[in-house]
Amino acid sequence: MLSRKVYEAQAAIIKKRVVAGKVGQDFCYELATELAQYFASDNPRFDRERFFEACGLGILHLRPLPVEYVDADWNSEMGRGPEPIGADLEQP
Repeated sequence: MLSRKVYEAQAAIIKKRVVAGKVGQDFCYELATELAQYFASDNPRFDRERFFEACGLGILHLRPLPVEYVDADWNSEMGRGPEPIGADLEQP
């Protein structure tokens, strides 16, 4: 598990770029989002809101994350009907 020191160092690096305006805010947001996802997977107590504020991105953590489209009827497209829930479980 990473330490608070690592989280703070990463946030400081991003904030430095946001304040200086050397790279776009969208890039910094995307970088912070990817790091936050990794940090949250590493530490269940990771505070995403606090991290974004430390990055100088304020409430941008509330920006909707991209959602990958998943087709619920993929079986019907393959010529099969939808499988009933639990169909893959062994029956007694």
